[in-house]
Amino acid sequence: MPSIFETDAALDKLAATAITRTQALMKESDKLRDRREKANRKRVARLFKDPEAIEATITLTDEVMRISSVKSSSRIFRRAAKKASITGFGPLNGIGLHAIGVLSHVVPTPVVAAVHQRVRALSKDLILASEVEKLSKHMGKRSDKGISLNINVLGEAVLGDHEAELRFQSILEMMRRPEVNYISVKLSSIVAQLIIIDVEGSINSRFRKDAHSLSPSTTAWSICKPGYGGVSRSSNDGCSIHARAG
Repeated sequence: MPSIFETDAALDKLAATAITRTQALMKESDKLRDRREKANRKRVARLFKDPEAIEATITLTDEVMRISSVKSSSRIFRRAAKKASITGFGPLNGIGLHAIGVLSHVVPTPVVAAVHQRVRALSKDLILASEVEKLSKHMGKRSDKGISLNINVLGEAVLGDHEAELRFQSILEMMRRPEVNYISVKLSSIVAQLIIIDVEGSINSRFRKDAHSLSPSTTAWSICKPGYGGVSRSSNDGCSIHARAG
């Protein structure tokens, strides 16, 4: 299917250069990784060997970690634990998930608390803390090395308008921080009812609010459309806002 956007064919020759530079950067970064970082990469790579492991991980992070009801959370956790395999999670986590899945029938509260703690522990080297002091410290270290960061406030499809508004406000709060100068946002994380088949309607309705809220604090930003080529794509709806804070 041809792209709806006109592109400059002369830029195609840059692909080989970009690939070569990317490969060089990857090799260089491999030399800088410590033992813990290498273990994290192996753990993440293992997940992709088992599709059900990926599904179980998404259930843990997007449902179990977000639901306040212990009863509901433990029930959903048991569903995810049944899909845990040694192939996808390794012996310790795979067997452990099955074991505490059974245990959650008897003591759901401690099990759910343990799951929260374990997920946070496993993701601490992959996901930065959003607290002002912790994030500022990390960004300061990167800035000293001449590295700029694109901040992505994590969140997939929201569960309702209230959560969508809370997420939207958290993004605006992040943009107001003086150390943050670039932020990337998925529309599905701030819109509760994003209708994929109504591309124009969904974007136009969101565009008005985003433009009003973002323009006072940004110098450049753009919106992409779901399923269209030449833009940042996501696993959910492929629609993002990229804003550079001013």
